[in-house]
Amino acid sequence: MSRSSGASRRSLKTQTRSVKSAKPPRPTKPARPIGEQAPAQERASHLTEELAQTFFDLLIRHRAGFQGTVAQSGLSVTQLHTLQSLADQPMTMRELAKAAFCEPSNLTGVIDKLEARGLVARKSATDDRRIKKVSLTRAGTAFRKRLLDRFREPAPWMSKLSVEDQQQLLEILRRAIPLAEPPTF
Repeated sequence: MSRSSGASRRSLKTQTRSVKSAKPPRPTKPARPIGEQAPAQERASHLTEELAQTFFDLLIRHRAGFQGTVAQSGLSVTQLHTLQSLADQPMTMRELAKAAFCEPSNLTGVIDKLEARGLVARKSATDDRRIKKVSLTRAGTAFRKRLLDRFREPAPWMSKLSVEDQQQLLEILRRAIPLAEPPTF
């Protein structure tokens, strides 16, 4: 077999592969005549996508305002959220994990660190020693109160909205909270 015929076969194989791997062109939607509106479902989908992006942008900017508070606390965001989620009554690790949107196995390390700082105490339940209950210590209660007070302070952008816009946004958010579920990735 000659060298040139081997090179030709390799070239033919390469061309065949590139043809096989080429993607077919995506079908395009026919252009809508000027002045004709998009179907309601398409407009709603676009509106929902824009709402999601705008809400994300707002969250990122709002979160940036709390970075100083988080840094001053010396705790992680997860630890702060766990303290915020901890009720006035002792909670089981499972209850607290659900409230803090955290896996129970991950919560153990979070509670270890909070316990080392003297903010929470962990004890076995009286009826089942396998179940651990977490409660705030006095220091934890005071820290949580300062934390919640700080989180209740309005962000500067909120004060710049008109009273009517603030009321409307508040009503919308109150309706949205019960509908919200933690994101799954």
